[in-house]
Amino acid sequence: MKRFKNILYFADGATEPGPALHRAVALARTNEARLTVIDVVEEQPSSAEIESDLGSDLNAILREHRRRGLEQLVEPLNGPDDIIYTQVLTGTP
Repeated sequence: MKRFKNILYFADGATEPGPALHRAVALARTNEARLTVIDVVEEQPSSAEIESDLGSDLNAILREHRRRGLEQLVEPLNGPDDIIYTQVLTGTP
Protein backbone atom coordinates (compact mmCIF):
# COMPACT_ATOMS: atom_id res chain seq x y z
CA MET A 1 0.00 0.00 0.00
CA LYS A 2 1.36 3.37 -1.00
CA ARG A 3 0.80 6.00 1.66
CA PHE A 4 2.13 9.09 -0.08
CA LYS A 5 1.31 10.50 -3.50
CA ASN A 6 2.95 13.90 -3.22
CA ILE A 7 5.87 14.94 -1.05
CA LEU A 8 6.88 18.55 -0.57
CA TYR A 9 10.38 19.39 0.65
CA PHE A 10 11.33 22.95 1.66
CA ALA A 11 15.02 23.46 0.83
CA ASP A 12 15.36 26.62 2.97
CA GLY A 13 18.38 27.90 1.03
CA ALA A 14 20.28 24.60 1.14
CA THR A 15 23.07 24.14 -1.38
CA GLU A 16 24.02 20.56 -0.44
CA PRO A 17 21.64 17.62 -0.03
CA GLY A 18 21.22 16.79 3.64
CA PRO A 19 19.74 13.77 5.42
CA ALA A 20 16.19 15.15 5.27
CA LEU A 21 16.34 15.53 1.49
CA HIS A 22 17.79 12.05 1.12
CA ARG A 23 14.91 10.73 3.25
CA ALA A 24 12.35 12.61 1.13
CA VAL A 25 13.83 11.06 -2.04
CA ALA A 26 13.74 7.58 -0.45
CA LEU A 27 10.09 8.07 0.59
CA ALA A 28 9.19 9.22 -2.90
CA ARG A 29 10.85 6.17 -4.46
CA THR A 30 9.29 3.72 -2.00
CA ASN A 31 5.82 5.15 -2.49
CA GLU A 32 6.20 5.97 -6.18
CA ALA A 33 5.27 9.51 -5.17
CA ARG A 34 5.94 12.87 -6.74
CA LEU A 35 8.65 14.88 -4.95
CA THR A 36 8.66 18.65 -5.24
CA VAL A 37 11.58 20.60 -3.79
CA ILE A 38 10.73 24.24 -3.18
CA ASP A 39 12.37 27.33 -1.84
CA VAL A 40 11.01 30.78 -1.12
CA VAL A 41 12.75 34.06 -1.90
CA GLU A 42 11.59 37.26 -0.32
CA GLU A 43 10.38 39.90 -2.71
CA GLN A 44 12.88 42.73 -2.95
CA PRO A 45 11.83 46.31 -3.56
CA SER A 46 13.55 47.32 -6.75
CA SER A 47 13.91 50.71 -8.26
CA ALA A 48 13.62 51.59 -11.92
CA GLU A 49 17.33 52.46 -11.90
CA ILE A 50 18.35 48.95 -10.79
CA GLU A 51 15.99 47.35 -13.29
CA SER A 52 17.35 49.46 -16.15
CA ASP A 53 20.96 48.65 -15.15
CA LEU A 54 20.25 44.92 -14.99
CA GLY A 55 17.94 44.87 -17.98
CA SER A 56 15.51 42.75 -16.00
CA ASP A 57 13.44 42.65 -12.83
CA LEU A 58 15.60 42.04 -9.75
CA ASN A 59 13.07 39.60 -8.30
CA ALA A 60 13.05 37.56 -11.52
CA ILE A 61 16.85 37.36 -11.41
CA LEU A 62 16.79 36.17 -7.79
CA ARG A 63 14.13 33.52 -8.53
CA GLU A 64 16.07 32.25 -11.55
CA HIS A 65 19.32 32.09 -9.55
CA ARG A 66 17.64 30.07 -6.81
CA ARG A 67 15.89 27.83 -9.36
CA ARG A 68 19.28 26.91 -10.85
CA GLY A 69 20.56 26.26 -7.32
CA LEU A 70 17.66 23.90 -6.61
CA GLU A 71 18.26 22.03 -9.85
CA GLN A 72 21.92 21.56 -8.89
CA LEU A 73 20.82 20.43 -5.42
CA VAL A 74 18.60 17.62 -6.72
CA GLU A 75 20.65 16.63 -9.78
CA PRO A 76 22.81 14.00 -7.98
CA LEU A 77 19.69 12.52 -6.35
CA ASN A 78 17.70 12.02 -9.57
CA GLY A 79 17.76 8.39 -10.63
CA PRO A 80 16.82 7.07 -14.08
CA ASP A 81 13.17 6.60 -13.07
CA ASP A 82 12.94 9.64 -10.78
CA ILE A 83 11.53 13.00 -11.56
CA ILE A 84 12.14 15.54 -8.83
CA TYR A 85 10.35 18.80 -9.48
CA THR A 86 11.74 22.13 -8.34
CA GLN A 87 9.87 25.36 -7.75
CA VAL A 88 10.79 28.78 -6.39
CA LEU A 89 8.08 30.86 -4.76
CA THR A 90 8.10 34.52 -3.79
CA GLY A 91 7.00 35.55 -0.31
CA THR A 92 7.96 35.09 3.32
CA PRO A 93 9.84 31.83 3.92
